[in-house]
Amino acid sequence: MVENEVMCGEFSNLLNEMIGDRYQYMLDRRPYSLEFEINTRCAGSCIYCFASSTESCELEMPKDRAIKLMDEAWDLGVRFVMWSGGDPLLHPDWYDICNYAGDKGMQNCILTSSLISKQQARELCQLGPSLSSV
Repeated sequence: MVENEVMCGEFSNLLNEMIGDRYQYMLDRRPYSLEFEINTRCAGSCIYCFASSTESCELEMPKDRAIKLMDEAWDLGVRFVMWSGGDPLLHPDWYDICNYAGDKGMQNCILTSSLISKQQARELCQLGPSLSSV
C-alpha cells in the first residue's frame, strides 16, 4: 500500500512539473482553457472543414458579448483561449477582443486559414506575448 502512495506521489510531482498550473486546475476541477468560435466566415474552402467561405450563413459574436464572455471566463479561472471560427481574423473586432483577453492575463492562440495579408501578419506580431501561437 505504501508503495502505491509513493508512486502516486511521484506521478503527481511529475505531472505538476510537466504541465504546471494546468495540473492544479485539473485537481481543482476548474476550466483552464476555452475554445471560442467567434465567427463562421472563412476565406478558405477546405473540404475537411465545417466553416464556409460562402455568405449564406455568416454569424459573428458581437464585440460587447465577447468581452463579457472573456470576463466570465476569467472569473471561472480560464487562462488560455483558443480562437477559432471560421477564421477569427475576419471578425472586425477580433484584435480588440484578443487584446482585452491578453490584458486580463489570458494566453491566446488562434486557428486561422493562414490566408492572411502582410498587414495582418504585422498586426498579429504586435499582439506580443499574449498570443502564444498561430
